[in-house]
Amino acid sequence: MSDVFVLTCASCGGKLQITTEIDRFACAYCGTEQIVKRSGGTVSLVPVIAGIKRVQAGVDKTASELAIVRLIKEIDELTQQKANLEPFPKSAATGCTWLIFLGLAWAMSALSFGMTGFITILVAILFIFCIFLIVSILDSTKKSNDVQATYLNNEITRRKSELSRNRQVVDKN
Repeated sequence: MSDVFVLTCASCGGKLQITTEIDRFACAYCGTEQIVKRSGGTVSLVPVIAGIKRVQAGVDKTASELAIVRLIKEIDELTQQKANLEPFPKSAATGCTWLIFLGLAWAMSALSFGMTGFITILVAILFIFCIFLIVSILDSTKKSNDVQATYLNNEITRRKSELSRNRQVVDKN
């Protein structure tokens, strides 16, 4: 015949009789699943939920440790993207430089050959058009960069907040 231990349920306080063969069971009074723990000469009951909570804490810690590595990498990538934003595209700068150069060359040739009237006015209009084009490109690029920089700043802030929450989970466990 096996030894019988009388213990109380950790959830409801009901009297339970445990034999040496039983390692896990449900309380006859409240239905709480329990694990029988034997250590040395003592026998105790632990609700299964406590074991699950310990496992969950370990899983949460591992997930947070992995998230920390991922978030640090993402923050670095976003910071690099932000640093790589150009004041305006190099192709636009090159095109605008050529347009100004051509406008000035045309104006100089018109003046040196004594061209007056319609051609001089046309050269002046072309030169003014080039200036407006440059201002338009710079303004458009600045607005685009501002939108992109704002987006990147928001993403960096969001990830830093997530990083902080994950570090708290790791430090807690």
